[in-house]
Amino acid sequence: MRRGRAWAVGLLLGSLALWTWSAAHLPAPAPRSLPERLLGPVADLAAAAEWVRADLAWTRGRTDLYDLRAQRALRLAPGDPNGWAYYAHHLVYDRGSPTLGDKAEREVWVRAGISVLERGERETRRPGKLAFQLGIVYLSLAQVDDEDRPLPLSRAQAWRAAAAAFDRAAAYGEPVAAEAADAARDAADEADTK
Repeated sequence: MRRGRAWAVGLLLGSLALWTWSAAHLPAPAPRSLPERLLGPVADLAAAAEWVRADLAWTRGRTDLYDLRAQRALRLAPGDPNGWAYYAHHLVYDRGSPTLGDKAEREVWVRAGISVLERGERETRRPGKLAFQLGIVYLSLAQVDDEDRPLPLSRAQAWRAAAAAFDRAAAYGEPVAAEAADAARDAADEADTK
């Protein structure tokens, strides 16, 4: 009986030590912003309404108004990773599209989208989701031919940047991120040999 109790106490203490160590080594998600604390559950709804208004501005060709409303939506609910991912996707894939401008202009928009994801990773409650999205952006850049890639990096560098982003996502506990990081590293090694 004593041996069983000692074993249970040891297991409990070991689990507590492991939990304490892991909590200290994982990055903490950002605290809720002032608008989120003041508006409570309505903050996400208000941000969603602002995204609808932003999309209307985009369809009317008012990119300046789109950006203003997108920034307002992000201020209303910075803890929601979906707004950051949506805006970054718009910058990278809509404005940075190869069909819409020259390479220098595309670089500006892709860098802006990357910056949005990095900022969102610092401010959201689910930073792993945005780190994973950043990995996907770099993964998509790795798929582009060198002469068409809007950022001045090689295919192997794009794969390595994707692996680093996926590693951060894995550290935050994002599912399949560790596997994605391993696959990106393998692709980088393969790109180096070509």
